[in-house]
Amino acid sequence: MVLPSAIKLNQRTPLAFADKLLIGALLLVSLIDILWLSQSQSLRVDPRFLRVFTPICGGLLLLWGFYHFIRVEPRISSTLLATIQLLIFTYSCGIFSYLLMGLDMPWRDDAFAAIDRSLGFDWVSYMGFIKDRPWLYATMWLLYQSTIPQLGLLVLFLGFTDDRRALTNLLSLIIVGGVATLVIGALLPALGAYHYFNIADDRWRRYATIVAATHDRKPMVLDLTRLEGLVMFPSYHTLLSVAFIAASWTHRYLRYPVALANIILILGVPNFGSHYLTDVIGGIVTAGATIISWRYFFGRQA
Repeated sequence: MVLPSAIKLNQRTPLAFADKLLIGALLLVSLIDILWLSQSQSLRVDPRFLRVFTPICGGLLLLWGFYHFIRVEPRISSTLLATIQLLIFTYSCGIFSYLLMGLDMPWRDDAFAAIDRSLGFDWVSYMGFIKDRPWLYATMWLLYQSTIPQLGLLVLFLGFTDDRRALTNLLSLIIVGGVATLVIGALLPALGAYHYFNIADDRWRRYATIVAATHDRKPMVLDLTRLEGLVMFPSYHTLLSVAFIAASWTHRYLRYPVALANIILILGVPNFGSHYLTDVIGGIVTAGATIISWRYFFGRQA
């Protein structure tokens, strides 16, 4: 059985165009951030991090230019470009999420919990089931913490094996799916299952306080070294796991280990991410919709 790689670009579609499209999307989000922040009365960004971040990105861009135009090394240049895109995405979309959450849309926790119940999912019992099995809890926790290392290793692997198609596919799902997640999450905000079921946990109590303050547009200075993921629905952790599975599927030695690890990770998302089951389903649907949309768009461009 062979699953399709995520967002397979049409063979006639230049990968360079896809890269330009993703970079254009990131620049657009960054421009929106700048314009929105200039008008915001509640949100300010601490500039100290930008004084470090800007020269780092500039240095990476110079390295990319060197290996792309002068000493042509496609594997190195592709990896560097992917790294630059992910760095810009992390911070531009991090700021964007705080701005979007200030739209002050109604909380949807009641609706998400009701959907879970209609599906026969008992969140509190599920959490108890995992916590009562230390081996399962530890395994899921370790895998949940592995998302960023997985991303870094996968980018390096795809870049240095010169699998530009899979690398672009991965980035498209992360970036396009990420922006979609932020918009949907701001329109359907939630404080999470730990808050809804009143389960004592310092981390999620602090998280709910930050989300509520952002949602209510309380004055805030944003420290970019301490960005919080503000979106509950759809689950971006779930979307990332789908992206990893899809990007590694064409490499037979990665296919099943990555799939198994991320399926287990997804099963732990409700417990470790304070997500409703509805959030997890939403993450899978968002990933699927992004894949289909991207393939359709590039098919039309052929």
